[in-house]
Amino acid sequence: MRGEARRLESIILCAVDGLMTGLNDTTFGPGQSLARAQFAVILHRMNNTPEVAYTTKFPDVPDGMWFTNAILWAMRLLPAKITARELTRRAMLPAQNVQRLL
Repeated sequence: MRGEARRLESIILCAVDGLMTGLNDTTFGPGQSLARAQFAVILHRMNNTPEVAYTTKFPDVPDGMWFTNAILWAMRLLPAKITARELTRRAMLPAQNVQRLL
């Protein structure tokens, strides 16, 4: 029960702080994998959701999606070497799960 209470407390803190909103109005999904787009949105929100001008860097990151600004913001922060590697692939793959944290 202790682990379950700790998980619930973390979920509530994330929701109250606006870092995560859940999968829908009634489901949070703490045991599910985290997609790249979701991770970018969390980091973007942790940094007070800075404004970003839309660019067409990635064909799979269209304007106006729930993850667009977060991914474009995050890519500006990465070292040029990583950005170049991602741009060479020409896809951000926002639905792909996070594999590791740098």
